[in-house]
Amino acid sequence: MKKKYLSVDVGGTRLKYGLIDENGTLLATGDEATPTNNLDGFLRTLFGIARRYQQQASGIAISIPGKVDQRHSVIYNGGSLPYLDGLPLAHLLKQKFGLPVTLENDGKCTALGEYWQGNLRDKPNSGAIVLGTAVGGGLILDGKIRAGAHLQSGEVSFMIDPAQTQRIVMGDQCSAVKLINQLAKHFDLMDINDGKTAFKYLEERHDLIANQLLVAYCRRVASMILNIQAITDLTNFVIGGGISQQPSVVATINQEYDYWLEQYPSVRDTVVRPEILAAKLGNSANLLGALYLLLN
Repeated sequence: MKKKYLSVDVGGTRLKYGLIDENGTLLATGDEATPTNNLDGFLRTLFGIARRYQQQASGIAISIPGKVDQRHSVIYNGGSLPYLDGLPLAHLLKQKFGLPVTLENDGKCTALGEYWQGNLRDKPNSGAIVLGTAVGGGLILDGKIRAGAHLQSGEVSFMIDPAQTQRIVMGDQCSAVKLINQLAKHFDLMDINDGKTAFKYLEERHDLIANQLLVAYCRRVASMILNIQAITDLTNFVIGGGISQQPSVVATINQEYDYWLEQYPSVRDTVVRPEILAAKLGNSANLLGALYLLLN
C-alpha cells in the first residue's frame, strides 16, 4: 500500500494543503485563510489541519515564505508573514504529531515540484520564476535545489535595476499584483485585484495602453531572466504564479526576451537562450515540491 503524506503550502492569504501519495497523486485538497498577523492563530490553523490527517499521513511537508535553515528547520524573515521569523516550525510539528517534517522556501518548492512532475522534469539545470505580490524563485543546478551560502539563492525579488531613478527592486517592478492593479484601474474595474476580468478585457478589446502595460511588465521580467541566465546557464525556466496561466503573459515574456537579444547582439551570440514555459502544475507545484524534498 502506498504511503500518504500531508503537504501544506503557506501563502500570504491562503493556506493550501493536500494529502498526496508517494507517487505525487493528490488524494484530497483544501484551503483555509492564513492568519496574517497572529502566530497563535497560524499555529492553531496549521495544527488543526495536521490533526485531521494525522492517522493517514506518514510525514508532513511544508512550503513556506522566507529563508529556511534546513539544518535547524528554522524560518527566517517570513516574507509576507513576518511573525514566522525565528520559528522552529518543524520541531513544533514533530513534537506534537511525532511525524517526519520538512520545510522549504515556497519559490524553491515551485522549482522542485516542476522538476518532479512538471515542465522541468528531466531538466537538471533549470529554474522557476514565481510572479505574485513580489517575485519568488528557485534554481535547480545539477539536479539539486540551490540553497546558497546564506539560504537566499533564488531570491530574485531583491535584484536591482540601476537604470531606475527610484529605488525599486525587481520584486516591485515585476509584481504581478501591481500589473493587475494597473490593468484593472485602466479598465475602470470595481475590484482592482480582479485579474481574470482585467486579462479578459485585455484579450478582447485590443486596447493599446493596456497592451503597453503588459509589454513593459514582460520586458522587465525578461530582462531579469536574461540576467539570471547569463550567470547560471540553464536550459529551461518555468513561470509560476496565477498570472502565468494567462497565455499572453508567457508568450509576451518570450517575445520581450528576444527583444533584448536584438538590442544586444553580443549577448545573443554568447548566452544560449533557455526555453521559457508556463509552470505546468499550477497551485499544486508547491505542495508537490515540498513533498519531493521530504521523500528525497
